[in-house]
Amino acid sequence: MSVDIKYKMTNICKDTKEDSVTNRLLTVLESQLRIHGKSLYDFPGMPHPPEENPLDMTYEPNFCPAEQTQLADKNVLMLITDQRKVFQAILDAIQTETKQKIFFVYGPGGSGKTFLYNTLLARVRSEHRVALAMAPSGIAAELLSGGGQLIPHLKYISQY
Repeated sequence: MSVDIKYKMTNICKDTKEDSVTNRLLTVLESQLRIHGKSLYDFPGMPHPPEENPLDMTYEPNFCPAEQTQLADKNVLMLITDQRKVFQAILDAIQTETKQKIFFVYGPGGSGKTFLYNTLLARVRSEHRVALAMAPSGIAAELLSGGGQLIPHLKYISQY
């Protein structure tokens, strides 16, 4: 696992600081242990992940901003007019203080909702922000980039 994280951070994300690699590894390990009801704190002598931003690092361990920028740039070009309007409205709401922060995107199967969601996720992550993709069912969660089921995420967040 440490070799994979180091490779990704140095060769793809261009982050060569050893502390960054170590902190990322510790954060991923802590995340995996928490799934099983354990923590690095349960093992005397083990180093611990940084405390300053636990949710950001835990939920975003596999997203490189450079990769996300490329993906978002490519996908934005493929959005149709209606998708582009929704995409821009949601980005504007994220980046500014607007009243509308809840959006309901609907359409029949195959109309491009998941593509729109994944494009939004990539754009937000490309800006070094945390974007959590949560869905009520496992099937829906699998279709979203970095997606997970809603209930386990809420359980984890409640620990902080």
